[in-house]
Amino acid sequence: MLALGGNWTFYWQQLLEPAEALASRSRAININGTGGWQAKQKADSYNAIGFGTYHLTVILQDQADNLAVRMPQIESAYKLYIDSELVASGGTVSDDESVARPGYNAQMVRIPQGKKTFTITIQVSNYHSSWGGLWSSPILGDAEAIHQLKRDKIALSMFILGALLITSTFSLIQFFLRPSDKTPLSFCLFVSHSFYQRIYS
Repeated sequence: MLALGGNWTFYWQQLLEPAEALASRSRAININGTGGWQAKQKADSYNAIGFGTYHLTVILQDQADNLAVRMPQIESAYKLYIDSELVASGGTVSDDESVARPGYNAQMVRIPQGKKTFTITIQVSNYHSSWGGLWSSPILGDAEAIHQLKRDKIALSMFILGALLITSTFSLIQFFLRPSDKTPLSFCLFVSHSFYQRIYS
């Protein structure tokens, strides 16, 4: 698997179709595909609120089958194109704040079989978050490996949630056995808060 973190072509305040992005490279800048567009990159920095288009050409050394791209969870709205085909989206992308809606869904998209060269175009708009753009890199790799990565993350999250639940229950029992000592109750509330955050993160 490969994190597509660097050398994206970026068009600020433009929502371009893939063909338009290819034709407009002279007006673009290079930007990292991680950290959002607010990070200062090559003396350019943008406000969190706005919209833009990321574009990347991928050239494989050998023809690869069963490839996929995993889009990370993005608080902003996005549209993902492979070559000229819209293959995934989250929320409603728009240059009009009244129309745009944020989306939070991470997705895995398969690359058509037999390709050695293809483009990835991502339109992003953000009017709802204090950090705009791609927070973390899209992942390119074998579809089964990406599925396994997702399963491993779910298993780790379940383990952590189980540990937090057991710790919270144990602290609550200690408080009921010794009501005069408020430390177990405070610890239980702290752990419960962590449990809540983990579920909704």
